[in-house]
Amino acid sequence: MKELKLLAFVSIDGYSSRLNGDMDWVYSGDRSPLEVYDFTSFFASIDRVVMNRMQYLALHFQDYIWPIRDKRCFVLTGKGSPVPIYSRGLLRFELLTGDDDNGKNTLQYVHELRSQSGEGDIWVMGDYRLTAALLQQDMIDEINILRLPVTLGSGISFLAGFGAERSWQLCQVSECAGGAILTRYHRFASASAQIAG
Repeated sequence: MKELKLLAFVSIDGYSSRLNGDMDWVYSGDRSPLEVYDFTSFFASIDRVVMNRMQYLALHFQDYIWPIRDKRCFVLTGKGSPVPIYSRGLLRFELLTGDDDNGKNTLQYVHELRSQSGEGDIWVMGDYRLTAALLQQDMIDEINILRLPVTLGSGISFLAGFGAERSWQLCQVSECAGGAILTRYHRFASASAQIAG
């Protein structure tokens, strides 16, 4: 089964965006963090991307589309939510409508994507609402956090609304350009797996 992976940019004080959703602080000049920091191995490990409606709409106004250009991209939408389809060169978005006539919700779609064949895993590229929903259902397998050397004072927490206790295993710590720190965590499969390990 494919793994679900998160990649988050977080301030020292734990925020992933300003209160208005702005992430201007992650940019270095006019370069996005995906250009400044080396995520080659991360992008090589995935073959598809899942995002929610808000992230998809935000991508229309951003230039860092290149890491997912050769990946299958799925957009989770709510029933009756009009979602315009933007053309980004060869990039193809597939819309998955939650609570549709088949009775599927968005988490069921994600579960089905995990069981499909393919070489790589799935990058969850949503905002805190999608992240929280997947974490609450214990569906996230790996969390990659790039902690940038900046404090925001206030904002939206990376794990806002999660509200559940989980144990994670630290797999990697890397120092990156400009004093940023990348940490990678993998979830323990279960409490019994922790004891057995």
